[in-house]
Amino acid sequence: MKLTYNILSLLLILLLVYGCSKNKIKIEKNIYLLDWVGMPYHNCTTEEIIEQLGKPEKIDSFKIHDSTNLFPIYRPLTRFIPHNSDYVLVKELFWKQDSFQIYYWFIKSRNVWYSRDGLVYDPNHVEF
Repeated sequence: MKLTYNILSLLLILLLVYGCSKNKIKIEKNIYLLDWVGMPYHNCTTEEIIEQLGKPEKIDSFKIHDSTNLFPIYRPLTRFIPHNSDYVLVKELFWKQDSFQIYYWFIKSRNVWYSRDGLVYDPNHVEF
């Protein structure tokens, strides 16, 4: 039952990807990347998102510095760097569904990790 629920949740996300064309950011000529606005579970905790999507394939934590040397999908995260710091600690959860990759990024607030950004994309159709 839980597996069915997780599959339905992932299908819902994929439907949102296709249904939110106004929220797509153009990267190059005809290549688009979905903006956060189309992603569900905004401001949810790590546990709440795992409950909805199932166990991620990868969980990682890393620092984002205000640098242009970042891989393009991480560049928007620089906006979460506090004014009194030169970096922000980010927790990343990653899922793969068919050819799609799902990322959620969390920022810690009062010892709780809250989702602050995320994206779903097909690496076969997006080039950086």
